[in-house]
Amino acid sequence: MVRYQGRSLRDNPRFVVTNIPRRGPRWVYERIYCQRGDSENRIKELKADLALDRTSCSNLGEPVPGSAHCGCPRVLLQELRRRVAEKGKPRPRISTLRDCFLKIGVEVIVSVRRIVLRFPQSFPFREPWTRVACRLGACVP
Repeated sequence: MVRYQGRSLRDNPRFVVTNIPRRGPRWVYERIYCQRGDSENRIKELKADLALDRTSCSNLGEPVPGSAHCGCPRVLLQELRRRVAEKGKPRPRISTLRDCFLKIGVEVIVSVRRIVLRFPQSFPFREPWTRVACRLGACVP
């Protein structure tokens, strides 16, 4: 059953044909089909939000470095998604992470013992940014 905002409750049947033996239909749908769909959604996000679909190389000897450059941002952003997520809430989209956590203007002060980031007074994502930094091991005054 699915309910869209402002609409009545309605059926939303799903059909999956498989040859996996000794497993029930609910297990196949939830553990295999939905997980595959979630992976495809993450790939779609990377293509749309970070333009990571442009990984072709002109030389035959370069595909591996090109793939590594494509895989590194994915791993970093997936780890950031995991760290930012709050219990009971869906994980944020990659575009949200990019806009709230990566595309920010800060003053960077580097000393011998620490790196200090000074955010603008009007920075709207200060609390979530600080929470994520603390989860990653930063010390916040």
